[in-house]
Amino acid sequence: MPLKQKRGLLIANARAGKQGAKNQLYSIINGLAPEYTLTVHLTEAPGDAFVTAKQAEGYDAVFVSGGDGTVNGVASGLVEAGLSIPMGYFPSGTANDLATTLGLSRKVEETLKIIENGKPTPHDMGRLGDNYRFIYTASFGAFTEVSYKTPQSLKNSLGHLAYVIHGAGELFRLKAERLSLKWDGGELSDTEVLFFAVMNTHSMAGMVKIPAERTDLSDGLLEMLIVKKPETKKEIRALLRDLLKNDIYDSRNENVIFTHVSEVQVHTEAPVAWTVDGEGTDEMTDVTISVIPEGAKFIR
Repeated sequence: MPLKQKRGLLIANARAGKQGAKNQLYSIINGLAPEYTLTVHLTEAPGDAFVTAKQAEGYDAVFVSGGDGTVNGVASGLVEAGLSIPMGYFPSGTANDLATTLGLSRKVEETLKIIENGKPTPHDMGRLGDNYRFIYTASFGAFTEVSYKTPQSLKNSLGHLAYVIHGAGELFRLKAERLSLKWDGGELSDTEVLFFAVMNTHSMAGMVKIPAERTDLSDGLLEMLIVKKPETKKEIRALLRDLLKNDIYDSRNENVIFTHVSEVQVHTEAPVAWTVDGEGTDEMTDVTISVIPEGAKFIR
């Protein structure tokens, strides 16, 4: 019998997605075994995936079983250690926005086929200040928790409309944040904003969907989306219409800004806690967001 040539590290959050990752483990290990000699690490505390990934030197691939927060920790750990190791992702979290963008399935058998036939594909990452990195989004305001709060029964029956219903309610209950921005080629001063995000994704929170032709996941740029506070009933109706049609990227809505950036400087009047790949941050008022070109590689 020939010796297995590839070394794989499997980092699994067995508590992700109502313990969905725990149920996946046997199938993942069994499916990878023909090609990889696996070392398995089960995360025990927040930050464990990050620390473990930093020590992944010498492995041919790192596999992740968990949610968006777990894969963020692994990718951030690899970047921190300067390791360019491809990742295979088995999604089992609650939202799995990243899996949607990467075209991955919750079904282990389907993801194993993708990994078997795929190749390492570059994926830009983002940096939020000094302490946070993100794979698909850094945001605050409306929509940031829509995918977690929208009932599954409503998602099943109404699809995108379900997210619009819940997202719209959140949109107009929130207190607007007053901020100023500077980015490559533009700026915004002293403006009330209901939602702000810098992303590298085709999907966020199930509601914000960027058409694939409008974003390149490895072009050295991030996408910035701003929804300013509507001032009139006419503006509110226009915003809801565009959200319902998922047509905010090419719309002529004056309350929506969508553009591509490599860096943006953000100042908020009051301290703001951001959501980074589904996880919260400390509150900040001044922060710089920048791209990490090809910071991650996913097998797909």
